[in-house]
Amino acid sequence: MKQLSTDNINARITEKLSAEICPVHGRRPVISWDGDNMQARCCCDDFRAHIGKIAESVAKQAALEEMSNLLDADLDDCNGE
Repeated sequence: MKQLSTDNINARITEKLSAEICPVHGRRPVISWDGDNMQARCCCDDFRAHIGKIAESVAKQAALEEMSNLLDADLDDCNGE
């Protein structure tokens, strides 16, 4: 069985959060990682709060997608594909 990749999960989280746009300033956040700790640089406190609020659900979805991909790959290996 393959290992769960936190790099893939972090990349998905970064992609999804970076797509958000501040409704006031029209700017996107800059997402960076220090190990497993995500940092979001935002144009204003309200937008930073919004990013923080949605980050948990985005992280859960990214982890579920990564697990699903791993399970699909393992099933393909079992079926000889």
